[in-house]
Amino acid sequence: MDGPRWWTCDSLTLEVIEEWRLPWSKGDRLYVREAWRTMDGLDPLSGKQIAEKCAEAGYRRAWAPIQYEADGGRDNWIREPHGWGTEPGRYRHARFMPRWASRLTLIVTDVRVQQLQEISEADAMAEGGTSENGEVPFGEGYADAYWFNHGQNHGNSFDTPRESFRDLWNSLHGRDAWGANPLVVAISFDVIRANIDSVGSRNG
Repeated sequence: MDGPRWWTCDSLTLEVIEEWRLPWSKGDRLYVREAWRTMDGLDPLSGKQIAEKCAEAGYRRAWAPIQYEADGGRDNWIREPHGWGTEPGRYRHARFMPRWASRLTLIVTDVRVQQLQEISEADAMAEGGTSENGEVPFGEGYADAYWFNHGQNHGNSFDTPRESFRDLWNSLHGRDAWGANPLVVAISFDVIRANIDSVGSRNG
């Protein structure tokens, strides 16, 4: 086994068969973790401890005033102090965001195994590519724009989103990583701007 890949042997032909067993499937819900803060009076508490305090107080769901670092957006922010302080508290890394504090949910729409170089222009744009003219739908003026290396400050620009993504991939995985054209797992999803527990299940 190597990551999600498994090799099995056909009992009749003795042929070695590669299989992929993936932890995601169409309809799965995933919650997005972001860097965040709550009010300074809650700084001593972890996300789990905040949830425990909510349960002790009789709340059905955990909650707290949240400020999201990505855009400064706030949820449940209160102006009057309740013993929680009055100012944004300490920075909390995205990996410490609990499920109850998430504001974005991903609904998986497709999971597929493909060669790296099969990525489309649209998918390369979805990976975060931007142009000098902003995000331009591919095929609508893209030829007049230069595409940048997905936020990597290398000073490089490219004619298409795929070329930009190729440079990004090589910068992350090695100079010849794109040319190796490995099999990758590509996941497509819809973004729902709501907490995962307020979004219907895969069968709902």
